[in-house]
Parts: sequence; structure tokens; C-alpha cells
Amino acid sequence: MSVITYVPTVSKIVHETEVDFYGRPRAKDIQLMQYDSVIPIIAIALYMNKERYSIPNDPTIDCKVRWSKDGKQTVHKDILGCNSARDIVYVETDSLMTIEHGEYNPVIELIEPNNRVGSSPFKVIINRNPIQV
Repeated sequence: MSVITYVPTVSKIVHETEVDFYGRPRAKDIQLMQYDSVIPIIAIALYMNKERYSIPNDPTIDCKVRWSKDGKQTVHKDILGCNSARDIVYVETDSLMTIEHGEYNPVIELIEPNNRVGSSPFKVIINRNPIQV
């Protein structure tokens, strides 16, 4: 699936962070709540060696988030899309991503037919919900 243009609606909660496909900078932490039913969006600015990076407009390139749970289960999830400049991608955090509290370090992956490139991780902290179900 190729990367499409996406614009979050004003009703969505959008958290912002960044990743680098070359260096490993410290990105802004994203704080979410366990069992969150709001389904927030994470806007991730893309960099390559500290310079803004735009995803090539090529239908053979795909982009996913790799979300690892406890270092055992890994979920590859499609992104929602990117902005018109193709240098910010949007990821929807669904209920499966927030079911377990703790710290996660997902990465963005660019996938070509014969190549896969991973970004630096960004930290997502799922805070324990005080009202356990």
C-alpha cells in the first residue's frame, strides 16, 4: 500500500514527536492512558541525519509503525498517511496498543520491495489507569 495524504480532523487529539532514519536523537515522550477510548493520533516528523526527510512519492513504498509489546509480540500497523510535504506521518493508537501499561519504543519503517529501513525509536508511555476494568 502506498503512502497517502492525511489530515487529522479537529476533533482528534494529536501528540507530536520525531524520528531520524540515520541518527538516534532523543524524541519527545508521548503520554497516553491505559484503556484510552479516545484513540489519539501521533504525528511523527521525519528526519534523515537531522535534516527533514520526505517520503518519496513512489507507489511501491509503504510506511508502517512497528510496535513491540514486552519485546515478544511485535505489531506492524499501517500509518494513516502523511502531510502534503510527506515529512510527517500520522499513526492512530488503537485499543490494542494501550491495553498494557508501561513504556514502549515503537519505530517507523519505510518498506520498499527489496529494502526495509527503520527509524530511531520514539517513546510512548502508557500510564496505568487508576480504574482497572
